[in-house]
Amino acid sequence: MSSKKVLIVYGTRYGSTAEIAKELAILMENQGIATQIVNLKEVKRKSWPLIDEYDGILVGSSIKIGRWMKEPKKFLESNTKVFNMRGKVLGLFVSAGTAVSDYGKAKADYLEKEIQKLAIQVDIYDTFGVIFDFSESSRLGRFSKKILQSVATNLAKEKGIEIDLNGRNEILNRERLQNFVEEFLTLVKNK
Repeated sequence: MSSKKVLIVYGTRYGSTAEIAKELAILMENQGIATQIVNLKEVKRKSWPLIDEYDGILVGSSIKIGRWMKEPKKFLESNTKVFNMRGKVLGLFVSAGTAVSDYGKAKADYLEKEIQKLAIQVDIYDTFGVIFDFSESSRLGRFSKKILQSVATNLAKEKGIEIDLNGRNEILNRERLQNFVEEFLTLVKNK
């Protein structure tokens, strides 16, 4: 078993980013990497984990109206100096519906622009799609559900995919997710 450790921190609005973070952790743990997952929105800032004990850090955010959540941004801002010293492997990911129709645009709009704004050194970044949960157990409020159902309907027409407007819809590029984990772990193992 590897002695390498990875921290996965994220901010999620409706649970999609949390599910992606858990999937990333499972893929890493299957390769013998110890992981810790933290929802930054549920933990007070003063209790956020220190990055010193980790070899790699993944930071994820959901995207709503073209914006990152404030907690992952604050986490990056508070650790920029350490990341820019290149002492840790840093990866970013976002959960965005627009990634389903155009991964390149989603990466440019939600990752590359954010990296530039934060002036932070990032080793790897990507987006894998989204999970639309319209089921009764969904965390979506009525208004948000209506908006996201409209977005999902347009994506379905554009991409020729089926969407269950009353159920859970996982629209993730699993191959991208797996490749991302492999590349990230190669960086961590070689650090």
